[in-house]
Amino acid sequence: MHKILVFVIGLGIIALDSQVAAESPSVQYEGSDFDSPSYQAGLDPAWGVQPVVPHTRRYTMYGAFDLGVPVMLDVDRELIRPGANLHVQGGLDLGYFGAFIHGGWRFIPVDFDRASDAGHSTYGASGRSPLKNPYFGLGVRLQASNPSRVLPYVSGSFDFNFWNLRETDVACGGYYYWWCNDYDVYRFTPGFSGRAGLAVELARGLYVDLGVGLSMSFEGDFFDGNEAWVEPYLGVLQRM
Repeated sequence: MHKILVFVIGLGIIALDSQVAAESPSVQYEGSDFDSPSYQAGLDPAWGVQPVVPHTRRYTMYGAFDLGVPVMLDVDRELIRPGANLHVQGGLDLGYFGAFIHGGWRFIPVDFDRASDAGHSTYGASGRSPLKNPYFGLGVRLQASNPSRVLPYVSGSFDFNFWNLRETDVACGGYYYWWCNDYDVYRFTPGFSGRAGLAVELARGLYVDLGVGLSMSFEGDFFDGNEAWVEPYLGVLQRM
């Protein structure tokens, strides 16, 4: 009787295992299943995720305005004082290279009274007058374009300078009535200028621009010899 009971229980267990196996879904693994996105994503959450590459903004043009302080070299400091230069430029911005046109107006004080007080009696009672220098030029620019907010650069240009110091002339004319008017006479000199600076980005494409320039002028129709000056400057630059 005991053996019969054990035999019946064994048959019941075998039948139960067969029923569970029949109800369980059969899973077949094929070679391609291991390459499926769902399987790989389960093994590595970063699988299939494309890295985010920082977008580098590309510019094609730029414009700048700055205020400089020209300091003439190899001159009498009591006579020729530091001045002011209003300067604008703009042109192509091709990443590491640029080409531009620029121009401005430079004022350099000539202080005869100060020189007279310093012992130069020939300048006595002559007052103070500005040496005026409108100019324009063509140049090229090299810059270290990079993802940071700091843009180092150097530039060079060939300049067309025009100078005036107290020289005037009179023009007269008329048809129904006669008139005369005096005007400033400007003398031409060619020259070169170079700059080195840093532009620091404040907002998208907007930079504060600071640096120093070194310029020279040939004697031309104004000077007795070549003249040179240094010019620290501060301004703004917009890349577009």
